Amino acid sequence: MSEEGKCLRKARGRLAETENKEGQGISRRLIRLKGDDFDLEKLGRELSGNSIVRVFRHDKHHYLEVLHKAFETARQIYDYAKDVLVPAINGIMRVRYPGFRNVEVDAIGEEKEDGRINHCFFVETSGELGVRSELVASVVTDNETVVHHIFESIAGVGERWLEVLLKEEGCLNAFRLYAARPYDWVTLYKIFEIVESDGAPITNWVSKNQVKRFTRTANSPKAVGLEKARHGKERPSSSESSFKPMSIQEATRLIGIILERWLEQKVSQCGSIA
Repeated sequence: MSEEGKCLRKARGRLAETENKEGQGISRRLIRLKGDDFDLEKLGRELSGNSIVRVFRHDKHHYLEVLHKAFETARQIYDYAKDVLVPAINGIMRVRYPGFRNVEVDAIGEEKEDGRINHCFFVETSGELGVRSELVASVVTDNETVVHHIFESIAGVGERWLEVLLKEEGCLNAFRLYAARPYDWVTLYKIFEIVESDGAPITNWVSKNQVKRFTRTANSPKAVGLEKARHGKERPSSSESSFKPMSIQEATRLIGIILERWLEQKVSQCGSIA
């Protein structure tokens, strides 16, 4: 067995020992975020004080607390945060604030009944054990009771959007794609197709000409290059002399507008999260 494999096996053993002890004396589990302070504070203002999640700052770090769902282990909340919750939140913030830079899961904090926080750190691996991620450390990083610094909510829009994303897989997939960087024509078109397949009245939100320019540009090797276009062969409609290709920046904003209107429609139709 390679040295990497031995290390991973030891890590798995530590993970098993930790999970056997989890739940003993833990008052709550928190998701420690990492990212630019400006973006983290903006996120805190957008998602504070609601019934699904809240963001608060303690000492030098920003934490995300899940209020609508319970988890038995640190690994469970880590996987949920990394694969579902944080990508959804990034998508929401990118639609509302185009300059927003994605935040990431840094660690899982386990607040003890005495106020101490143990931080569990996970790393991505692709070693011979076939384990996607392993717990590599659990560290007590402070002995103070968490002081909640809840930012004032500016509108509550983030909460309502997040509620829909956690209920509807199609919406979640679209926003996860929109959170990805850099944008490309294939990804933007996938988002467009998800919204269109939902029967959304897209041309009520943006003009038919904008939609036509977007789809023609995305499909045209001549307009965006063979490697970037959805099609490998130029279609006659994209070769018309009057056709004005759309820039990737225009397309990104167009899809952002469509996503925003789509979610607003969903919010008006959906009830509260179960």
